[in-house]
Amino acid sequence: MDKRTLTSLYGLITACEWDHHGQPTRVKLSTKDERDYFVTENEIGLRLLDHLKTWVWVRGILDRQGSVDTIEIETFDNDSKGGFI
Repeated sequence: MDKRTLTSLYGLITACEWDHHGQPTRVKLSTKDERDYFVTENEIGLRLLDHLKTWVWVRGILDRQGSVDTIEIETFDNDSKGGFI
């Protein structure tokens, strides 16, 4: 059953797809409870490529399809700025 929910999550930004030169092209959010959320490739999702290996708070729409969780991030905070971007 598909379900879309507005949520806030805290996790580590890591690469999950790479181009043929080995450069990351897509990221996922890995939470402390070892769940992975693939980040939708929108403008903010692409900006997270500059925050690899950074712990962040994100707020966005969680889309759960079977065992795959995807999040369309609306805002994020990289823990050093003190507020959502």
